[in-house]
Amino acid sequence: MDKFFNACVEALGKEKEVYDEERTIRAFNRFLEAFSFAVIEINWEKYPDHKVISGPKDLKGLKLNDCFIFWNEGRLPAVKTTFSQAIKCRQKIAELSPFAWIVGANYDWVLEFHSQGKVRFTFAD
Repeated sequence: MDKFFNACVEALGKEKEVYDEERTIRAFNRFLEAFSFAVIEINWEKYPDHKVISGPKDLKGLKLNDCFIFWNEGRLPAVKTTFSQAIKCRQKIAELSPFAWIVGANYDWVLEFHSQGKVRFTFAD
């Protein structure tokens, strides 16, 4: 596995589960079904109430728990962790791929990291 991925997973601490290829595919496909996509990023026009996030303070007050981390880099497995751990490691997560997503374990919200530094958040329809 990639040393940068391993460093990211290590930084997540003990509260994580790295999925195998089959579980990654199933989880990622559920993510694709839950949100509307435009090529490789979320189609933000379909989510007019989305928020552009400038830092963790923009997410304060949201009761977000377990989540998945997905990358558009196909060789990287999905990781299940807590939202607080994912946010602590957001830089490492975002650095691994041009697009990365932190998605609620119930596929009810998403935080998208774009390679150009833009971060957006929305709830599912």
